[in-house]
Amino acid sequence: MTMTASISLRNHNDEQIAFCHIDADSYQDFTCEGFVEKAWAMADKMAAELSESDEWRVIVTIDLDVRD
Repeated sequence: MTMTASISLRNHNDEQIAFCHIDADSYQDFTCEGFVEKAWAMADKMAAELSESDEWRVIVTIDLDVRD
């Protein structure tokens, strides 16, 4: 099973201003639900200092491959 997440923070011109890639390889005993929660928590932290007037957007892509 592999779990990865990519988080991209973009400005009003759709230019990437921050990026984070997370994979579950460095975590032990991690559930799919726990991984998704951690990925969203990281996205929230990346965008915490921005407001709606900053005209930003966040793109979160989560890939959970649960095949053995």
